[in-house]
Amino acid sequence: MYSRVKSFINDTAFDYLAFEAQAEDIKKNILLLSGLVETGPIQEELLRRLRYLRRMFQTMFDSLDNLKTFGSSEEIVTIWLFKIIELNVRLFALQNIDGNLDEKKKDILSTLLRYHHSVYYWSLQYENWPDLTPHKRLLFQSEAALARKTIEALQSQIPVPTHLMT
Repeated sequence: MYSRVKSFINDTAFDYLAFEAQAEDIKKNILLLSGLVETGPIQEELLRRLRYLRRMFQTMFDSLDNLKTFGSSEEIVTIWLFKIIELNVRLFALQNIDGNLDEKKKDILSTLLRYHHSVYYWSLQYENWPDLTPHKRLLFQSEAALARKTIEALQSQIPVPTHLMT
């Protein structure tokens, strides 16, 4: 189930339209899986992974309306809003089934630094953008705070190269 949910996300995009088409079926499967895990013998690892899967699914599901609303805009400030919402979903592509940094990913450090820079740049632009609706400003600030928090948590898991430990 985890692989199926994650298949809609990669380092460059979240295929939210394909996800939306399958969301109800995925939700049913997650509920079925939840029932099996929660009624069986307690296995902490399975429960932890199930909680992570539910959080990932819920984040993806909750983003759908905003991504559909803002995805067709050509206004730069709305494009940035779309990108920050999508980034919060795409950050799951950098995590493993336990919600930790997937160390198998290539160029993980440069990817996280690029994401960090994007959030910083978009945030600076949003601060000074004239005539921005309060809804868009608040939504952006909320999504940017979540992205920063997630990026920082993932960066903290990057192993320090041993040659730097002298």
